[in-house]
Amino acid sequence: MAAITLSGSNSYLINRELNRLIEAFTEKYGAIGIERLDAEELDTEEVLARSTSTSLFSLGKLIILKGVVKNLKLSDRIEELIHLSGDDLQLIIVEPKIDKRSKLYSRLKRQTVFKVFHELPTDSLANWLAAEAKLRGARLSRADAKYLIDQAGSNQQLLVNELDKLLLYDTEINKDIIDLLVEPSPQSDIFDLVESVFERHRLQTLMLYEEQRSLGVDTKQIIGLLAWQLHLLAAVKAARGKSNDDIARDLGSNPRNIIKAARLTSGISASELDERVDKLLDIDLKIKTKPVDADEALLVWLLNY
Repeated sequence: MAAITLSGSNSYLINRELNRLIEAFTEKYGAIGIERLDAEELDTEEVLARSTSTSLFSLGKLIILKGVVKNLKLSDRIEELIHLSGDDLQLIIVEPKIDKRSKLYSRLKRQTVFKVFHELPTDSLANWLAAEAKLRGARLSRADAKYLIDQAGSNQQLLVNELDKLLLYDTEINKDIIDLLVEPSPQSDIFDLVESVFERHRLQTLMLYEEQRSLGVDTKQIIGLLAWQLHLLAAVKAARGKSNDDIARDLGSNPRNIIKAARLTSGISASELDERVDKLLDIDLKIKTKPVDADEALLVWLLNY
């Protein structure tokens, strides 16, 4: 059996495929031959040694390997590990984020069964979520599924967790129950904050920022989320001419986020974006190195545009 690589931004689909492969191995050989290795914590020689060790109690062995990108020595020798894979040794490499310019990416793409799992587009995600609710004996309309996605974000694993929580309350899930039990995701709210900044809605900007702080989101996390959103805006701006689906695929993002970003960047120049990024980085550096009031510094950045 050829070695397999599982990659992409969709952790839910990666875990589902990994579980499917584990179940197939277990049916044939039993669970005793399964070994999980973290290359970030183990040195290269130990990974190779444990991969080649045999068991008296199982005819087959399944190695599930994570953290290869953090282990440069193992990355350079990954072909040795791949070549060990065969009928008796099955290798699954789980790496959600791999630099496409790296030698590791090239080797895994060429020498393993390379499976990439992207986030689902909003419409597909809403259909999937409504279907998941139905499988669990609940009722969730497509409109309320989209509302739940807007509140909780597009990560499928997190959505499943939120769905399970909602089901403990009621099998008839609607907007009121979602508002009662689901905390809005900071990342979703931060886009609203960025949008308010660039549209110069200062009172709304102040209210959105204070809301985040009251929810316990600290200034460092807000800066990180702002930086992520600005990066998304800059990437969308630079990808002018590409379709939203292509941009989403390149960035490993949800097309819904790309559509919102494209709408917002239509009225923003590239130089304006660069200036905002530079000033945010300057604030981040000052907060980390000098005794400054982080809230005051961030509010100056948010309100003076």
